[in-house]
Amino acid sequence: MIDLGWILLSIGLFIILLILINSSMRHRKRTTKLTIKNNFILNDPNDSDQDSIQVIALRLSPTINRSINFNETLELFNKHNLHFTDSNIFERKNGTEKAFYVANLIEPGTFQLDENIKGFTFFFKKKGTSDDFRKLREMFTTMKDLDEYFNAKIIDDNGRVVDHSNLDQLLTIKSKHSHS
Repeated sequence: MIDLGWILLSIGLFIILLILINSSMRHRKRTTKLTIKNNFILNDPNDSDQDSIQVIALRLSPTINRSINFNETLELFNKHNLHFTDSNIFERKNGTEKAFYVANLIEPGTFQLDENIKGFTFFFKKKGTSDDFRKLREMFTTMKDLDEYFNAKIIDDNGRVVDHSNLDQLLTIKSKHSHS
């Protein structure tokens, strides 16, 4: 009877081990896909018509690891013409045109009212026109206004710091990709 107990215990442990391995493998297969209330899907691997830089995004990341209060952010962003939307992100409009958006740096990208924030992702969907340059400059100017307040740095998709000296390079690189 003791041998049967050890066999059953061994089989049970083996099944638990298989479940853990399977669960671990599922987590590794994730792709970077940001969905914000199904209104925005960035970098969707299932979209064959999408080129590699359809969304232009910059991150505002505090240099000191601190949490930012949502109410503080709401008040500050409203002063910079960034308004909280039903999608739980911020939006800048120029008249009726949507210029750019601000999502939470931490996925799923939305903001919760009682949450402390670690940073921000500023982004817009490019159109392949000179309007993209205007939006990028407007977005960057807003970020520069906020970076001092948050003691933050502005970084691109590759983790490089973006400032006035290399912004034009960023625009040139984006421009070359948008016309291909």
